[in-house]
Amino acid sequence: MKQSRLLFSLMIILGFLLPIGLSCIKGEALIGEKPVITYQPMAIADSYEDDDSFETAKNITLNTAEDRSIYPIADPDFIRFELDSFYKVKIKIENATGDTRIWLYDFDRNQLAFDDNNGPTDLNSTISFWSLRPGFYYIKVEESGNDAEIDSYSIIVTATLIRDEYESDDSPASAIELVANSTYIRSINPADDMEYFTFTIFSTYDVILETSGSPSGDTVMGVCYDASDYLNTVIDENDDGGKWGYSKLVFNDLAPGTYYVLIWSYNYLSTIGNYSLHFTTHHASLTDTQAPTISNVNDFLTESRITSLMISSTISDTNGISEAKIHYQVNGGSWEEVTNVNVYSQTYYNASLGPFNEGDMITYYLTAKDNSSNHNLITYDNGGEYFSFRILHNDYEGPLVENIEHIPANPEDDETVIINCTVTDKNDILSVTLWYRNNSGIWYDKPMTLDTGDNYIATIGPFDFDAYVEYYIIAVDNSTQQNEAIYDNGGANYYFTILSGDHEAPLISNLQYNPNTPSDAEVVVVNCTITDAYTLASIDIYYRINSGTWIDTGLLHKTGNLYEVIIGPFNYDDFVEFYINATDSSPNRNIAIEDNSGSYYSFTVTSSDLTPPMISSVQRNIATPNDTQAVNITCIAADGNGVSSVKLFYRVEGGIWYFVSMNFLQDYAYFVIIGPFTEGYLIEYYIQATDNSPNYNIAINNNGGNYYSFIVVNPTITTEQSPGFGIYITLIAITAIIILKHKKK
Repeated sequence: MKQSRLLFSLMIILGFLLPIGLSCIKGEALIGEKPVITYQPMAIADSYEDDDSFETAKNITLNTAEDRSIYPIADPDFIRFELDSFYKVKIKIENATGDTRIWLYDFDRNQLAFDDNNGPTDLNSTISFWSLRPGFYYIKVEESGNDAEIDSYSIIVTATLIRDEYESDDSPASAIELVANSTYIRSINPADDMEYFTFTIFSTYDVILETSGSPSGDTVMGVCYDASDYLNTVIDENDDGGKWGYSKLVFNDLAPGTYYVLIWSYNYLSTIGNYSLHFTTHHASLTDTQAPTISNVNDFLTESRITSLMISSTISDTNGISEAKIHYQVNGGSWEEVTNVNVYSQTYYNASLGPFNEGDMITYYLTAKDNSSNHNLITYDNGGEYFSFRILHNDYEGPLVENIEHIPANPEDDETVIINCTVTDKNDILSVTLWYRNNSGIWYDKPMTLDTGDNYIATIGPFDFDAYVEYYIIAVDNSTQQNEAIYDNGGANYYFTILSGDHEAPLISNLQYNPNTPSDAEVVVVNCTITDAYTLASIDIYYRINSGTWIDTGLLHKTGNLYEVIIGPFNYDDFVEFYINATDSSPNRNIAIEDNSGSYYSFTVTSSDLTPPMISSVQRNIATPNDTQAVNITCIAADGNGVSSVKLFYRVEGGIWYFVSMNFLQDYAYFVIIGPFTEGYLIEYYIQATDNSPNYNIAINNNGGNYYSFIVVNPTITTEQSPGFGIYITLIAITAIIILKHKKK
């Protein structure tokens, strides 16, 4: 017991120190410095290469960690895994030596999820799904900026078997309605799970119901009129009429009506992780004139970096689908076709197109015929315009940036400045960004927008008189590698100096402070816009607390004409007033004061403490007391503002809750003695603590909702004693200090 408590204390201390160490290892760019590219140590290609595409993805074993690397720079890792049933899935990257990001795709290569920095540290990534259905999935791993190598990282796909996505379907009221000529992927879990389905036919049909799956599965299937009275309304039942231990029922000329289908594991002996139910209807003499419907085509796709890809759609008809195809042409050539395959369940279809070459333009449309005697045909061609997408080029060269200029060439302090350039690349342009700074200050970024042709522009300013403005341009192409080019005038940056002058006082406007009603733990950010023809000699905020002495401090220049200062934090219930004073650098030293028309700006400080006390180390001196023994219950309750009360709530045999105040012992420790109680009684209890903050925050430790409890035993039974009370008090005191330090942080 003593060792476990000491280990708990060490874990808490390491929990504080580790994030600090990691932040030191990562490093941060200094404010005011031009962003630079940093490089990781040389990595080595891992044994899974080549794995940089969907086609070359390597399989990963579920629930087993694998070590990989990102090498060379911009190298992606593609990983594939298969689920044979419905699983809760967590994909986690750990121990990465560089910053990772990951994607999850389904079999059709549709993106399901993305994560950059949600792992155990900012370098790691994590994706979680409560339920993924059976099938193949792909993972893509990249270095976060595609500008560095990662010499090692560990990836694990944790999969936990769950029930299928249709649950709950274990009663007549929750029966799943079957769609004609469809397939449903299901599971039976637990072993006594009963699955209910229903279908309705409005004329006489031939109906086939069949289950299938892995050789280890064994189902029983029955069809009845009334699922709530199965035994008296059953029409037919089958055990092993299908393949292996699966079931099959065939009905010829089944009369119109509503029917129920029940499926269960043979003798309720075992679970079935994954099985399929096929529901087929047919009427040879049936004719109709209604063609199938096609919807949900992934026509949002307009360009792709993948040379082979899936086209998915929903195709349905009351009589089922006899044929579904995708017709396509490459670069306006001859039309070709592929069969659209029904997968998963119900009406979902897909087909793979490709591989194609980089730069190819693919045009396609869909057709489908129904299962009636007329075989009605639908052509789904985007209103005659067809669907299309283009395969992007892969290259490793950045864009070409030319004709960089700023207009006007010699800007004044009342003018904005237009930065102009032309940017070209064979894969088109993904982004163009202007980076600029004023008087060697903080670098700011602004997206440049396409104006005409290949011309990009961005507007900045106006700036103060005599401001020295530097800028450079970063362009990224739309290739798979997203190549970057930096144009900074050979490292000297492009620049201009602001010209102008006047003799007017500064103009202070747009004064704001946030938050408007700060708490005693919050600083207050005051910012405003200050303009003047000359530079500003000084900008100060004057503030006082509870009508006391005025205190002044300077505002910092943020961007353009925006200035900012941070004041506080202040004490609870303080009344703070302030105003802004600005002086320009003209010979007259003109002064402007913004004081809310003489009333001053003001706010009253509220309390920040919304955190309840921390209750831990709940112990009792006797694990299983007898009916002659009272029980001493102890805990530690700690709070930065102190604890006003600690109460023990208890009840006997699930009866009324009683409470007693716990007594302060020492070092945040509290105790109370209850009992003795009658032999055989169940005693449940929990602890409530209230802090001394103005908000009187309340904490409850009820053992995670399960309550703490014990059952009173016979006096003849030897009871288990807890460690010596003095040792216990010392340990919980150490733990309390650690918890208080943690809360203050």
